Formats: sequence, structure tokens, C-alpha cells
Amino acid sequence: MIIAGYLSLAHHYDLTEQRCQYNNDYYFQLAIERFKQVMQLSHPYLPNHDDYLILLQCHEKIGYLYRERGDFQHTIDHYQQFLHLIQKYKPNDIKNLTSYYDGIITIYENEFEQVSSVRDTTSILAETVESQSVLHAVNGGQIIFERSNLAFGFYLVQSVDLCLNAQVNINRRLAYCYMKRALLSFEQNALEQTRDYLYKATAINVADARNICEENLAYLDGNYKFVILKYQQLIDKQLISGLQCVNEDYFSYIGSLYEKIGDSERAIQYYLLAIWYFELNGHYCCHTQSCFEQFILYYKRTGNDINSVINISKRFLLLLYKYRSPFIKKFIQIILINTKTTVNETMYAKLIYFILNNTNNVKQVVDNYEKLLYEENHLMVFAGLAEEVPGLKGRGA
Repeated sequence: MIIAGYLSLAHHYDLTEQRCQYNNDYYFQLAIERFKQVMQLSHPYLPNHDDYLILLQCHEKIGYLYRERGDFQHTIDHYQQFLHLIQKYKPNDIKNLTSYYDGIITIYENEFEQVSSVRDTTSILAETVESQSVLHAVNGGQIIFERSNLAFGFYLVQSVDLCLNAQVNINRRLAYCYMKRALLSFEQNALEQTRDYLYKATAINVADARNICEENLAYLDGNYKFVILKYQQLIDKQLISGLQCVNEDYFSYIGSLYEKIGDSERAIQYYLLAIWYFELNGHYCCHTQSCFEQFILYYKRTGNDINSVINISKRFLLLLYKYRSPFIKKFIQIILINTKTTVNETMYAKLIYFILNNTNNVKQVVDNYEKLLYEENHLMVFAGLAEEVPGLKGRGA
């Protein structure tokens, strides 16, 4: 069936040869229908890898067909479905994320050129084009240029701003896409291409995007001290803002940059500053888990310091204790005071993951606990816990 769709596209809907309108319309609709039939057949078999790829190809080809007809709204719709498949099944699929941004950039560049041309004539007409663009499916969207999502070396996060197509300002949309494309090129070690996309993003002249581009170019040049200075200034601003959350992962990022320079003392200092901030302020936010994880990974990278890994793991569990239900708190309490046998660093990682991914639903916790029970030959540890945690007694035998 996938072959039928491609044949309809390649042999009947000929984009390089001018055909009569009837044939173009007929074979255009035929190709669309064939691809949709393929998607209907493949979708039930997700997340099978082959069917995942087939669905991506179908959405990409349908988007291409609509784009060639100038129907950008339908093109965007299929690119978004393409993206949602990646986010749901393979969020780190760099190759297909690259394809997504290449397609979106083509559309946005076309719109950018049209708007720029109108602006050269009159700013009033430009505002009209901006407000009436078929690409703006939702009003009021605002792209946020998050460093954790765009900065080089900032533990890779393959998230995508869901407000991308709702953002009215084409400059911000295109700058964002150039920056994401630069990040993807960087991850694939295509450094010249990386620079090209950063220069393109900078040329659009969006202030918050330009600052991150400047830092990324310095990172590419190995000028880590410049990047460190910029992030120290950001932290200072956050600390005097009075907000409880101060983007604590900036501390960890600075730690990683000192690690690159070879200054292990300052690297540990900054990794530790993030941990101290959470502990001293009794604070838990979206950055907490990543800061502890980055510190643990640092110790593993720089000499497999098992005692330090266990120490940071215990501190994370103590912080989690304050924010979990009584049932989960009991798990943490028993883990921390357990003396029947030693819990190694691997099991601490598994226990932390277990606690972070379980709810107050006692049955669900018990069922998930039982799956964990037989892993890594740690039966004694969990048998000991099972004797003391309500609802699990006898299940660890």
C-alpha cells in the first residue's frame, strides 16, 4: 500500500511537468487518499519501528503535496502530526526532528519574505499580513526561548515549543526554528552548518534569541568563560527577583562548563550550589530532578565515585520525602534507614525512578514494586522493605 501512495505521487502527480488542472487535481487527491489508507493500516501497530517510520513518511509526503499547492495550513497540520509522533514514540529521534524543522523552515522563510516585502512598502499592510496569516491557528501564543531547550551542552532536551504556530510574530517563529536546527546540527557534529543557522537566527534580530546565539557561538569557539559569565549574570538577576524558582539548572550548567575547562573544584562547587539551594529553601520545582541527576552523572563521569553518588542519591530522597504522600514517604524512610543489607548506587537510581514515577494509588505502587522486586538480584533489600511497608508485607518473600 505504501508503494501505491508513492507511485501516485511520483508517476501521476508530476510537479516538474505542467499538466492539465483536471489531472493534477485528480492525482493529487488520489495520492492523498493512498497515503491516508497507509496510515490507517500502520497506526494500530505503533510503536513498531517500521510503522512509526511509515507514518512519518506519509505525513511528510502529504505535507509536501499541500505545500506545493500553496496550502500552508494543511501543510502545517501534517508537520505537526509528524512532530507529535516523534514526541510520543521517539523524542530523541534527531534525524526525523531535523526533517521536521527543515520542512517548517521552508514555510516560514516563504512567509518571512512575503511579510518583509510588504513592510518595505508600508507598515500598515505588514500588520495586516501578520494578523491574517493562514499559519496562525491560535491567537495569543508566545514562543519562549528557553536556554535549557536551545543552549549547546545544556543536557539535551528535545522539547518543542507548542506555541510555535500560534506565535503571531514571524520573526520569533523563524528565529526559534533556526536555533533548534542549529542545535540538531550541533548534536550531529555538523559544525559549519551549526554556525550558518546561528548566523541566520542572529540576523533576524530577536533580542532574547540573539543572546542565546551569542553564547552558543562562544561555546563552539571553546570560549566557555564567556558563557559562564553570562550565566552568572542571569543567576544574579534571578536571585534578586524574589522568585522561589531561580532556574537552578543554570548552576549545574556552569558546573558542566567548568568541567570542560578542567576546573573540577569549581565544577563541584556549582553542581553543589544547585543542591544547596533546594535544601536550604525547602524548594522543589521542574529543575530539581535534573540538577541532582547532573551531579550524580558528574561523579560517574569523573572517576566513578560511588560514595558520592550514593550520598547525592540519599540527599535527593530526603528532599523527595517532603513532597510525597504518606504511603510513598514510608518507602523512602525505610530505604534511608535500612541496615539489613547495603543498597548500591544502581539500586538507588532504580528506587529514585520508582518513587518519581508512582502515584498515591496503592494498588499501582504495589504492582510496580513487585516488578522491581526481582531485578538485579536485590531480593534481600526489597524483602526487608516489604516486611515494613504497609500493603507489601509478605510480598517480598
